[in-house]
Amino acid sequence: MTRVSWLLLPILLMLMLSGCAPRIFGGDTAATAETGGMVLDLPSIILDVDSTGAVSSEQIPLDLIPGLGGITLPEDIVAAFVSNGNQYLQIETHPNGLVLFLDGKPFFGSVFYDDDVLNDLGPVLEVLTASPDDAGDEEAAAEEESEEPDLVATMLPVLRNVGMGVTLRFPVAEGTARRDMPSIRGYQRKTAADMARIKREEQSLRVNEVPIQVAPDGSLSTSNFLVSIMLSQLPPGVGLPESALEGLNERGITSLTLATRPVGLTVGINGNQLPTMLWDSGELDNVLAWGSDSGYLAEKVPELSPQVLGIVVPFLTGSPFNIELILPGG
Repeated sequence: MTRVSWLLLPILLMLMLSGCAPRIFGGDTAATAETGGMVLDLPSIILDVDSTGAVSSEQIPLDLIPGLGGITLPEDIVAAFVSNGNQYLQIETHPNGLVLFLDGKPFFGSVFYDDDVLNDLGPVLEVLTASPDDAGDEEAAAEEESEEPDLVATMLPVLRNVGMGVTLRFPVAEGTARRDMPSIRGYQRKTAADMARIKREEQSLRVNEVPIQVAPDGSLSTSNFLVSIMLSQLPPGVGLPESALEGLNERGITSLTLATRPVGLTVGINGNQLPTMLWDSGELDNVLAWGSDSGYLAEKVPELSPQVLGIVVPFLTGSPFNIELILPGG
């Protein structure tokens, strides 16, 4: 039995004894898993988040779960949730992805994946999580890999056989009362058959192929007539921040693609696809409304002003695009 499997035993025991909440997708993982493999269909656990972003649980010692010991959330994000009156962020996994709900409403960040995407995910995560200082240092990377097994590589192959739920419970804003956790049982998740049907329907769509040249200063230009009109309507200076370009370069990211479809957005990094981020059930509208109402977008990302979003969002969600960002030096 692997080290990860041994760690799961006390966790499973405590979850069974702790009176955790049921999951809306409970049973789906076991019902769709291939025979002969290990299947875990866990109940939902509640994690309390305090005003500093520290996370704790009354149900299970988080130090026993790899990656959760001492976990914290950014204090400014917690403050934005609290000031906006948000109390619950629910995260539910199912055999083909995970779904986020903010106070019962689908939230952007919900994703769908299949076996091909999971196979691509390992190399992408290595790129995204690599320290910029170690980029290109193959000897250092090999030494680090030899010292400790790669937890991501260990868990990705069995990800579809693990079902679980997590609810982040935020502090209550002053002058308000704690609400009951909202029910999300009416939500219909997308199955593999649903996504296969959607992909067949997408084959009949006219997809706009859009190369966008990114200059060293982050400014954008394109030979596509429709997109060039859209870019011309944006305020001067809107583009990729130079700091973002530096981060992409330091991590060895040479290719960045965006595929927009009615169902959502799929990002590709160095030829490997990330899970599709869904937006056809109001996820994108809900996160933009949250960003506006909480003031988080105006404070943290002033470039995404209502004027910019009012131009870009309808453009991207209204038509299917395959966008290739041609980075400096690419």
